[in-house]
Amino acid sequence: LLELIRQFRWHELFVQRRDEVKANMHFVLVGHGLMEKSLAPFIGITGKAVLLNIAAEASLDAAAADWLEQDRHLQSSHNLAPLPLLGIPGWDARNNDPHFYADASYFRPGRRTAAR
Repeated sequence: LLELIRQFRWHELFVQRRDEVKANMHFVLVGHGLMEKSLAPFIGITGKAVLLNIAAEASLDAAAADWLEQDRHLQSSHNLAPLPLLGIPGWDARNNDPHFYADASYFRPGRRTAAR
């Protein structure tokens, strides 16, 4: 599922594999700017995601700290994956309609180099 985010495959991730996303992925919003924007959500609100694959019993804080300790992760913003927040199941009622994900100005097709 993380690879689908890296590859900007929004329809496959949030529509075709929606049940897997809801069962297996957790999204944690960090940063006062995003939190403030989420008070009045708008089409276009996008976060920069640190994508971590951690076991259910593992510590999110420890996994994030390990990621941050690796210098290579902090060398480029391309190591962070753009994530259209309103596409996350449960974050916005509009995303219950599969057609919501057809808006290519928000669910963009991607960039040449993916997040690692």
